[in-house]
Amino acid sequence: MYRFEYISGALENSFRLSKEEEPAILYRQGIKQHVCEILEGGEEAFEKREKKYGFRTT
Repeated sequence: MYRFEYISGALENSFRLSKEEEPAILYRQGIKQHVCEILEGGEEAFEKREKKYGFRTT
């Protein structure tokens, strides 16, 4: 498993995490959580869209 934390900018400027540090954000959340936070405006906005368009995610 890769252990790094990407902040922004060039990937070469990322830093490695030690074994004692908490896992990188990329491994703490699933895809739905990332989409909710980054693209959809948060969990509440995502849930409103689910109701509006009549679909459910698992």
